[in-house]
Amino acid sequence: MVPRTLQGTKPSELKSSLDPLIKNAIERNVVEIKAEAFIRAFLYPSARLDELDPVMKRDFAWAEACLAMLKKPVAGNNVLMPTLKDANCPKYSKNAFTLLDVTREGSLYTPFRKLFTFINEFYRVSLATVSLDIDAAWPAAIDPKTPEDSRSSTDSLRRDFFDTHDIPLKFSPRLAEETADLKPDLVLMLHHDKDPNKKQPTVYWKDVKVPIEVKTTFKSEGEIIPQVARYARAILMEQFDRKYALTASLSATQCRLFHWDSVGCHVTEPIDIHDDPILFIRCIARLAMMTPEELGYDEHFSNAGRVLCDEEITTTLTVRASPIRQYIDREPGYEEMPPEAAMSMLLQLDTKKFLFESRGMLFHRYTRVWRGEEITDVNTWRKGPTRVVKQNWAEDTRPSEGYFYKLTEEIPAVCSLVLMEECDHTWVSHNRVPEQHVMGYLKATETKPRKGATAQSEGSLLDSLGQRSSTPPNVSSNLGQSLERVLLRFVFEEEYRPLSTAKDALEVLDATVQWIQGLIELDRSGIVHRDISYSNLMLPATDQELGPGRTAKIIDLGLAHWKDPQRSNGIPSRPLDATSSVPEIPTDGQKSLLEASAPTARVPLHHHHITGTLPFIALDLIRQLQRKSKTGFIEHALHHDVESVFWVLVYFCLLRARNSGATDFLDTLDQLTSPKPDIVVSAKGYILGIGSTDLMDFAGPWHELGEFLTAFADHYFTCSRDRRCIDPFEVLKMAIEHRDKHSQQGKESPTLATIQQESSMSAPRSTVTFDSPKRKLSLLDGSSEADEGREESEHQSGASPPEGRRSLGLKSPLFPLIKNEIEQNVVEVKAEGFIRAFLYPSSPLGEQDPAMKRDLHLAVACHNLLKDGSSNNEVLMPVLADSGCPKYSEGAFTLLDAAKEEDLCTPLRKLFTFINAFHRVSLANQPVPLDIDVAWPAAVDPRSGAPTSATSLTGSLRRDCFDMRYGKLKLSPRFVGKTANLKPDLVLMLHHNKDPNKKQPPAYWKDVKVPIEVKRNFHSEEEVILQMACYAHALLMEQFDRKFVITVSVSATKCRLFHWDTVGCHCTEPIDIHNDPILFIRCIARLAMMTPAELGYDEHFSNAGRVLSNQKIATTLTMRASPVWQNLDGEPGSEEMPLVDGGTPLLLELDTEDFLSESRGMLFHPYTRVRRGKEITDVNTWKTGPTRVVKQSWAEGTWPREGYFYKLAKDIPAVCSLVLMEECDSTWAYHNRVAKQDVIGCLKTVETKPDRQLQRDMDQQAEGDFLSLGPDPLYPSNIDDRPSPTLLSVSPGQGKWRERVLLRFVFEEEYRPLRKARHSSEVLTATAQWIQGLIALDRLGIVHRNISYSNLMLPAIDIAQELSPQPVAKIIDLSQADFKQSQSRDRLPSRPLCVNSISPETPSGFQTSFSKGSNNRRDSPPPEDRPPRAQYFNAGTLPFIALDLMEQLRSRPRSGFIEHALHHDIESVFWVLVYLCHVRAGERMTDVMAMELEDLTDPRAHIVALAKSCLLGRGRKVLAQITGPFYGLRDFLKAFADYHHACTEREQPINAFEVLDIVLEHRDKLVKKARENAASVAVQQLSLMTPIQPPTTLDSSKRKFSKLEDALEAGEGEEETSKEESGIIRKKTKQVTSMDDLL
Repeated sequence: MVPRTLQGTKPSELKSSLDPLIKNAIERNVVEIKAEAFIRAFLYPSARLDELDPVMKRDFAWAEACLAMLKKPVAGNNVLMPTLKDANCPKYSKNAFTLLDVTREGSLYTPFRKLFTFINEFYRVSLATVSLDIDAAWPAAIDPKTPEDSRSSTDSLRRDFFDTHDIPLKFSPRLAEETADLKPDLVLMLHHDKDPNKKQPTVYWKDVKVPIEVKTTFKSEGEIIPQVARYARAILMEQFDRKYALTASLSATQCRLFHWDSVGCHVTEPIDIHDDPILFIRCIARLAMMTPEELGYDEHFSNAGRVLCDEEITTTLTVRASPIRQYIDREPGYEEMPPEAAMSMLLQLDTKKFLFESRGMLFHRYTRVWRGEEITDVNTWRKGPTRVVKQNWAEDTRPSEGYFYKLTEEIPAVCSLVLMEECDHTWVSHNRVPEQHVMGYLKATETKPRKGATAQSEGSLLDSLGQRSSTPPNVSSNLGQSLERVLLRFVFEEEYRPLSTAKDALEVLDATVQWIQGLIELDRSGIVHRDISYSNLMLPATDQELGPGRTAKIIDLGLAHWKDPQRSNGIPSRPLDATSSVPEIPTDGQKSLLEASAPTARVPLHHHHITGTLPFIALDLIRQLQRKSKTGFIEHALHHDVESVFWVLVYFCLLRARNSGATDFLDTLDQLTSPKPDIVVSAKGYILGIGSTDLMDFAGPWHELGEFLTAFADHYFTCSRDRRCIDPFEVLKMAIEHRDKHSQQGKESPTLATIQQESSMSAPRSTVTFDSPKRKLSLLDGSSEADEGREESEHQSGASPPEGRRSLGLKSPLFPLIKNEIEQNVVEVKAEGFIRAFLYPSSPLGEQDPAMKRDLHLAVACHNLLKDGSSNNEVLMPVLADSGCPKYSEGAFTLLDAAKEEDLCTPLRKLFTFINAFHRVSLANQPVPLDIDVAWPAAVDPRSGAPTSATSLTGSLRRDCFDMRYGKLKLSPRFVGKTANLKPDLVLMLHHNKDPNKKQPPAYWKDVKVPIEVKRNFHSEEEVILQMACYAHALLMEQFDRKFVITVSVSATKCRLFHWDTVGCHCTEPIDIHNDPILFIRCIARLAMMTPAELGYDEHFSNAGRVLSNQKIATTLTMRASPVWQNLDGEPGSEEMPLVDGGTPLLLELDTEDFLSESRGMLFHPYTRVRRGKEITDVNTWKTGPTRVVKQSWAEGTWPREGYFYKLAKDIPAVCSLVLMEECDSTWAYHNRVAKQDVIGCLKTVETKPDRQLQRDMDQQAEGDFLSLGPDPLYPSNIDDRPSPTLLSVSPGQGKWRERVLLRFVFEEEYRPLRKARHSSEVLTATAQWIQGLIALDRLGIVHRNISYSNLMLPAIDIAQELSPQPVAKIIDLSQADFKQSQSRDRLPSRPLCVNSISPETPSGFQTSFSKGSNNRRDSPPPEDRPPRAQYFNAGTLPFIALDLMEQLRSRPRSGFIEHALHHDIESVFWVLVYLCHVRAGERMTDVMAMELEDLTDPRAHIVALAKSCLLGRGRKVLAQITGPFYGLRDFLKAFADYHHACTEREQPINAFEVLDIVLEHRDKLVKKARENAASVAVQQLSLMTPIQPPTTLDSSKRKFSKLEDALEAGEGEEETSKEESGIIRKKTKQVTSMDDLL
């Protein structure tokens, strides 16, 4: 058995769409019976029917006593009298209940609840008098893993009535979007609280036992029944351990009780509340007295019905083997016992993640599939193999599903059954209703849904249309019989992969062959499947080579049946009706093993013509259904199942195209998945007819699969023309041919490595090196281009870029960009909610945290001390006696009324210092002393285990508040010039000094924990927020081991705290310093008491947050492998474990000084960092292993996982190889700690437009489509890093935005960044390999979408040298990669996109409505159903985005998203090379060329687009003016521009293979020219040497020849080779010892 994706019907729970479907489902399925019969049958299910049950007799007598007390309240019982005396509790007077004669529905809730509470308490007290406890059957849940002797006695749970008319009941995450807007007026709920009158904060459907709907009159009964039906559906879907549900409806005069199960509903006749009060009291009292089993809970599950929503308790299931019979009904037929008659199995279920769960309307099979670990020893809780458990309510007149599994044990393509249990039958309870008490069907519901009611959400499939008979339950006074179901459980052996995880077309074709073979084997056994669907065809679990070890599987024989007799061309020879007695035996012309076992006198269940899942039902069946729906049933035969396999593959291709962002075939997918058969028939007829040519387009890059689909369509057309059925064996033959054909092609076709080798072939190269300590000549480096290969010292050392670039830190461009970014991304929450969520992140949310309680008492004591102004403590008194320290007097702090801002900093600093010192002393003097600095020990070098010698200090570090007004916070060298003019007024800083008053030396951002900004008043709050954002940006960029940042703003009267992370910001409401001093003190004190982890430091790094700026300590990173999933959010799609065992940690020593790459986004972006790291293989000896490359980034939760793409591309040499991936943290983990009621809204005080100097330029962009930020010349900013201003959707009713996940990757090889390229031939060789890698990614269906200067890497060894094997350049960073969209003519959506359309999620930058539904939510549907995030047109880095994408964006920014394809990535490689020439040319670039290329790095999109248009159009001649060390690239760049221009005129995209040919042609020219020049110069040098010896170096202070370029053109290259470069050349070039070697 296999994990199945949540396919199935998913209608909206909105009233407009769900109610008509509910009404249509319950028509003629709600049976009205007499009240007494209902009570006996369903409220007393264990009572005997032939005599008066003593329990019923007892309850009847107590109902009379209860009514008597309601008539005449008497004193005596302390429990009952308070409720009875309540003015809102109805009494019974004058043959009617009081308070129930109101005309408003809302006025009935409280009286009914009070009345029910009294009845409940009356019975509770009455039973206690006879030593019975009605709660004894509801003990608190106990974890089954707890040993019996260790279990302590627990309290019982209570069931009470609650008013929930204004409270939407919550669902489990898996149902969060399934059912909405359900608010029953009253509920009988299970809870722990002893006070039933206490208002429940939140109510969950998991705890609801009986929902009750209240109406003013029963004239609205047509509305009541659908409502209670929705409640029953919610309960049966939420509570997997429940077999049926009870609901009730009330009005001011009447009452009804409903019993819902998987077949139908029984309801009482109306019970008059006033005329028959005893019957009414009996019903209400009995509901609160029933045991879990009587309320429908299945006690095969542990703690059935007693696990509350807030409890995390293991769930076990006991499965006992039942006899496997041919038919499961009241008269069993052939019977076969399992291998062990008494076999039973205990399984620990994974109830948080269902492998499959059917989502039918109301009366259906309720199929659920879980993973379960077999428990082999209960005492030690020893676990055995993992099983797959399936449970469903099957129709009892069908053949047993388990019987089919036993017959097909020898068929490899059918899943293997371990055990089956027959648990319960619906007829057991239905037969308790005597025929004479059945009154008929309730006719109050509609028979047809309203117009548009059947509209379903995208991808919704009709889940098993044949799972219930087309005939409604036949309940009347004449028959008294109905369709019945049986609860079956199956345990299967294996687990397989869903079809959505297919790797390539060849795997799908191989599985198709096995599926068809399996269907043929089933047919030979006399069985037809009849429900082939996307969820029932599975791939093998292994990733081995094709062969016997890989067997695809067919699952779910729940709708399988015997083949129909007397078959002729797929049409039965005569119609069958309910009275026919044709034996159900196979008629394949030979004796079958089933003939002897088939009952001869049994009436078979006909093949329902709509059995199956509508999108996959054979076209012939649906057409015959339309023509002959009343003349007889339609036979379901083998060829229909084979055709269903074809429709599954078509659906798979369409779904895959949609998930990759294609829009051309969305209409076809909508039609194929429509709930209306007419629309489905039209779609299928088109696909198999004139639309068969589209099948190749459906398959997209998987053309092998498209060829098979096209061949099937041709075969179908031929058979239809000849009026015959398709031949399953012919289809099998076609599948085998296509599989073998492409499998053979894959073996014979050249691999990527072969292509690269052939593309890199050139004339043999000889390399000569004259070994001299001062002069080295390499023929390969020795081209006639004097500037080629010259490494500029400023770029070798990683120095700051040349002057003239736009600085990121200047206040003028930075502030408007910050303003534009944080608009709608600063969320204001209540102060207490902020404190609990972010200042005490480890505290539980549901109870008072001891630390919070302790700190509150300390804050009160600190406040009192500030009032008194004196202290006996020798530590506190000097601070408190300081005249500059504010005191609290007359309801306000002193010294904080200054008119100048600078006059506030010193008082506030001293106040903060006192608060910090007070808490430090108070905690140290407690009975259990506590040192707040113990969590901040001095950093210890992980290599030695001893404190660092840099400071020679041990012990703990201190955090104190310092005044930074006159200082300047320094940045790391890598940030010099990037962020300037940042001077927070105060900082909470880490230091060694024990005297906080001592003036500090120059401070560094690395030591800052919390920056504090001081303002005179809060009128300047706009500026405060901007400054806070700048400080947060600086901290998150500087401190690589930090996940979030806390900042503070203070004025003379108000204070705010801010929590910044990679997604957005939460801030407190303004805290009044004077009116609420205790809250203010709590916040300031807590900041100085938080641990590194609480302040956002990642403890995966050694010494996280504790390495000071003046210390040089090795930094290590500990990583553990996480599963590599396809998608980041919700439930994972395909899951594949990484190469390293998840339990084995990987320790790496990082190079934190020189980052290989580091993103420089504005504020809310992934903060991608790439650095080198040496693997530590032995911690004791600190033995290092291979050097790795470590990447860390905060990825968006809606993207496919980056690690998943690396796993898919592991065989592509040009893509970096993944060793390990770890999922470390997610932003929603702490965002979810903010309660919804604490959210006030978005802070609207920031400006939405930038300053005037950039206003005109930025107005031309569509709401900031591109990041308006000057890119780092070495690491250009990724424009997709900044969330759109509309992404944040936070209000009192909402609290969600797009979330991110912290991912870390470890890659195998170490490479050089492109900025360290040596010469043009090396760059062109790498360019060829990059293009080949992009082509290989395209063949896998992946588009990179972020080719940039920092994502194209060179190998550590010179790529242009003759080495074996030749080093390969690499493409890195697949974080923005996505699956390709299907090809479209104009690369635009075929129809406009909107929020409610069935389409992929739209990009965030189009318009406001596009983003409303695209926020990342954890309750999103699973990957197979979830529309993926669309390919954003603004993905990529602005200077390198293809011109075509930018022009389409500017011309049609709101018409739909633009497809990002392979040719766009190829063009991006061209812009990377142009950028390389620009940044390496320096001052040698001509003025015209410098001006054109300077515009490429402009932050304004239209400027960049104009520059690119010029360079690829009329101005492409400028490319020939490129100078500098890479002027050898100019011929290729000019040739590419000419080719691009020609393609543009032809209105065709560039061809990747033609570009590759251009690259190889120019690369070979360069190599050839370099050899000729080098050989000529070498011969001239050798002719002067007798004997042969290394040439003499001219040792002069004015002129030195260090390279061959210098020898060729001494005037342009006067530069000495560094020792490091000399070493590289010595090691990597071939040594020449004789003239023969040279020749």
